[in-house]
Amino acid sequence: METQDWIPELSGRVGEEVKRLRLRRGFTGQDLCEACQAYGFTITPGTLSRLENGQRNAGLAEILVLARVLDVPPMLVVFPLDGPSLDVRVASTVRLSAWDAFAWATGETPLEAPAAPDTPLGVLEEFRSHNRAVQAALESTLGAAKRRRAAMFALEEPDRSNLARTAESYEAVSQQDCLELRQRREAMRGRGQWPPPLPEVLAFVDSIERTADEAT
Repeated sequence: METQDWIPELSGRVGEEVKRLRLRRGFTGQDLCEACQAYGFTITPGTLSRLENGQRNAGLAEILVLARVLDVPPMLVVFPLDGPSLDVRVASTVRLSAWDAFAWATGETPLEAPAAPDTPLGVLEEFRSHNRAVQAALESTLGAAKRRRAAMFALEEPDRSNLARTAESYEAVSQQDCLELRQRREAMRGRGQWPPPLPEVLAFVDSIERTADEAT
């Protein structure tokens, strides 16, 4: 067996998926090329046609820009989950189901034990945990602000007092979520990682002062 015989299969799958996604969005080949040009990437209709027909290997830059234009994660171009392929080859002698291939490529494959923090998978999980913490803090902070506004504009008692108590409970949750997020970001920096920028509504998190209990 040729050691590179799986590459045409990969190229064909990527090309088929690009074409399928393009048609789903109602793009002509020219439309897609012009959309790529708007991102500063030039691909001609002839080159796109060869790619879609599996006659040309797609480079990493092409996959990234095409995925951006087609509004899908890049790995869904390489390992489509709703395409016709039930299984795919990720190397000459390795064949996986479409989902297992996608999960391997994105680090979703379950581990028998947590990955060490200083390993690539450990860093990936740290950033995923950070994202979950951001979402929790964002949800509780926006929820608290919404309920505080409701309390402020309530015209009569006991509605005003009830709404104020509800707002206070949400604000307590928000405060805890934001504190935990700050601690997570500090821990990431302590390991030499660069946590992503926060949404504007949470920009204050990095400046939350340490409490006396935390300092001891």
